Amino acid sequence: MNNLQKKELLKRNFKKLKENKNDQKIISFKELNITFQRETFEVYRALNGGAKCE
Repeated sequence: MNNLQKKELLKRNFKKLKENKNDQKIISFKELNITFQRETFEVYRALNGGAKCE
């Protein structure tokens, strides 16, 4: 395999990975009907130094 073929293969693989990444869907807890108790968020804030979570 020469350098040009390697370059084309890398380009193709990169494009394929990028397309696959764009096809992924972010699923929210709300969509999965998962709820958390208020205490869960308070513990999370304490562990993460006051990180915000709504």
